[in-house]
Amino acid sequence: MRLAEVGYPVTPKIARHQVFRFCEANNIPHKFQIEKETAGKAWFKLFRKRNPELSIRKAQNMDPARAQKLNKYIVNDYFTKLESILDEMDLKNKPERIFNMDEKGCRLTLHHQQIVLAKRV
Repeated sequence: MRLAEVGYPVTPKIARHQVFRFCEANNIPHKFQIEKETAGKAWFKLFRKRNPELSIRKAQNMDPARAQKLNKYIVNDYFTKLESILDEMDLKNKPERIFNMDEKGCRLTLHHQQIVLAKRV
């Protein structure tokens, strides 16, 4: 659920597709839909039962004016998480594995995919 923590929650469709790809890449036997390259809806339903800490929520568009407002808490939280990820992935000593991007590359609003998978709070 790391993606949800950094602002890119996973939709059930994406989760089902990634599970299919994982099984294929690791030669794990499955009965998923090969022609659609996705795990089935029943698999996802059972996955949610096995992981009650996950929930389905509707994404909400954020007012652009609100999105532009930054505060100390948000900025500090971002850098705390960034520091943790850099440490966890041992990237501080590997600058060649760190890439730069600006806000033009960030998706700030969710449009058509309205259902997301996230941890319960």
